[in-house]
Order: sequence, then structure tokens, then C-alpha cells
Amino acid sequence: MKRLIIIICVLFLFQSSIINRQLSISFAHEGHDHNGLPHDIHHNHPKKCVFITGNYMTQSVAMAIKAIWKDYPHLKNQINFELISETDINSGFDQKNIADSDLIIFDVHGIRISTDTQSVFDSEILKEVIDKGGTVLDSGETAGLDTQYTAMGLIYDKEVRLYLEYRSSENMDNMVLLSLKKYLNFSDVNAKPPQKGLEMAYYHDHEGSKDALFQTFNEYKDWYQRAGYFKDDAEWIAVLTFSSFLEQGQNEVEDELVRSLEEKGFNAFVAFGYPETKVVEQLLIDSNGNARISGALSFLFRFSDFKASQTLEKLNVPVINL
Repeated sequence: MKRLIIIICVLFLFQSSIINRQLSISFAHEGHDHNGLPHDIHHNHPKKCVFITGNYMTQSVAMAIKAIWKDYPHLKNQINFELISETDINSGFDQKNIADSDLIIFDVHGIRISTDTQSVFDSEILKEVIDKGGTVLDSGETAGLDTQYTAMGLIYDKEVRLYLEYRSSENMDNMVLLSLKKYLNFSDVNAKPPQKGLEMAYYHDHEGSKDALFQTFNEYKDWYQRAGYFKDDAEWIAVLTFSSFLEQGQNEVEDELVRSLEEKGFNAFVAFGYPETKVVEQLLIDSNGNARISGALSFLFRFSDFKASQTLEKLNVPVINL
């Protein structure tokens, strides 16, 4: 009976919440300013830096561009940024428009490049950019295509890629700055070293602060009590998500779900990380093999492996896949 009540409450919460996660911000070049990003058409031969990325990174790239304009306003007359998303490519974007690029930062995880076995983005256009003296930086991870992409002329820069291991907004800003410094010779920009973050942890949005991250449940519970959120005899509900959403500041939905759960009388937290089986086993199950929670709302189970069902059996609580 107790579990049935929990299931009903969680289902009611999910059905009564309107969740609208923005997946794409398109800034594809069409010969004019893009959503307020500066574009000085009067400057002679400004450099052209193009981001080609999956939809999941568009907001982070747009924020990085705006941050760079703010910190280095003189660059407005020296460089034009363009952002081309997966949606743009699928909507008929003319890929030849990037042939005159000086620097392309290509998200090989989100956008596949044409090879003998796949065809999405035309590799011949990238080769043309390189032949003209431009640089194509490979960002993201590939499924066994590193050698083929390198043979095309894409550059794997280990120093640049370190920033992508923890995709915070600050790391994204500095990744772009370092790329401009190294490959477009903007010597007056400075990139801070990469930040390291937690790959897996408990999280709570406390009064707008993003610093409430905890590696152990006991640390989180102690803080939760001191912060005044804890309710005696209340069930614990978890919201599961990817660390990248928090790193890139795209966690408004998770924060709202936790607030709604707390308003309905539950104790709650966000648990983030990857893969999902590791998150469940290390964050949601205690050392005695018992579940720390009575239910979960999850964004995680999208690319599950075969161990996921076994792990959920160990957890043995209701889980709603959002």
C-alpha cells in the first residue's frame, strides 16, 4: 500500500509538470547578425570561426561567444563567429558556406562526417577548408573513427580537448579562447587552465547557488538537514540526469522537479553522472544493498546497456523514464 501511494504521487507530479527542455538554439549564418551576436560587415577581412555542433551544445557555444565579446570587445571587428547546429544541417543548410572558414571547431560526437560507411557532413568541404589554410579542430568523442578523421586533416589537440572533459561554461569559454590564440594568432587573449569537476555526485539548487555538490549521501543528508529542507519520516525521491546538463547550466528542469517534490512533502535530490548503471549502484544503493530512495524521475535511461535492467532490479523502486 505504501509503495502504491508513492507511485501515485510520483505519477501525479510527472503528469502535472509541463517540461520543456530547450534542445537547440540555431545561429546558422545567413548573411546577417544572429540573435544579437555582433557581426561587423565593415571590417576588412575579419577571421571566420565556425562551430559545427550537435543541438545539445548550442546553448553553451552561444554563451561562450557572448562572454568573449564582453571580455574582449575589440575582437568584434576582428573575428566573426558562426554557429551551425544539427538542426540547421538537417534543414538544408548549404555546407559550402563554411568553405572560407579560418577555424572550424567540429563536434564529431554530435555531427558525423562522411566516410566510406556513413554520410552526414561532407568531408570534401572540410578538406577544402584545410587546403585553403584553415584549421578544423576535432572536439568530442568518436566511435572508432579517429584515424579516418585524422587522415582527412582534422586536428586532435590534446590541450584544447582537456577543457571538454568537464564542460562547464568557464571551460567552454577558455577552450574557445585557447583555440583563437593557437590557431588564429590572437596573442592578446588569455585562456585559464581547465577546471576539474565531479563526474558523479548529489546536487541541490540551494538559493540559486550551484555549489551544493556532494560525493556521498551522508554529506548531502547532513547539509540537507542544516539547510532546512529535511522532513522527518518523509520518503526520498531522486531526479537522475547527465552531468553535462549541470555543467552547461541547462538544469532548470531538474531544479524545478526537486522543488515540486519538496512542496509535495518528499525529501529530494538530483543525482548526476554516467553511465546510468554506475549512478544507480553508487548513489542510490547503500553499502548493505538497500535503496536509499522510494522512487526516481530519470532523464538518464536513453542509451542504456544490457546491465541497466539488472541494476534497476537491485534498486527495486518505481522509476519513471522522462
